Amino acid sequence: MRAELGAPEAFVAEFTKVRGKAGLLGKIATAALGTPDGSVRSVVYPAAGGEKTLKDLVAEMKATNAEFARNKREVFKSSYSNHYRSGLMKLLEVLDFCSSNDQHKPVMEALKLIERHKDSSTTYLPLGETIPLDGVVRKDWMEFAMFTPDKGPKRIMRTV
Repeated sequence: MRAELGAPEAFVAEFTKVRGKAGLLGKIATAALGTPDGSVRSVVYPAAGGEKTLKDLVAEMKATNAEFARNKREVFKSSYSNHYRSGLMKLLEVLDFCSSNDQHKPVMEALKLIERHKDSSTTYLPLGETIPLDGVVRKDWMEFAMFTPDKGPKRIMRTV
């Protein structure tokens, strides 16, 4: 979670650098609520200061969000593929996990998978390997675990 929370504060500052976004949103919301049956052109555009303002805002948000996601991925990769992973491997060496509950089976299989490949230096897990993801990897972390190349099948990052 720290990688997610520790995204550089420069990105937080980036969101606050552009002044007036909150006020703009307030004006748009007030106008839309004041005239709920009105059209976007006649109600929202004037409240926003015109169509161009909204287009600029959307473009900026797309660029900022893409950059934020890219940096979040890098922070995650850096933290989890080095520092946290080495600590986890040491911890897994001294702990023995077992469960007879079928609900925990995917996690048990994932722990065995980690153990089998802990000394590997490959980037991805082997293609023929059965890799339990459902019930093991949180949905919001899937983007870090999977790599989809331009050609070929999806690959699973070994370090994640």
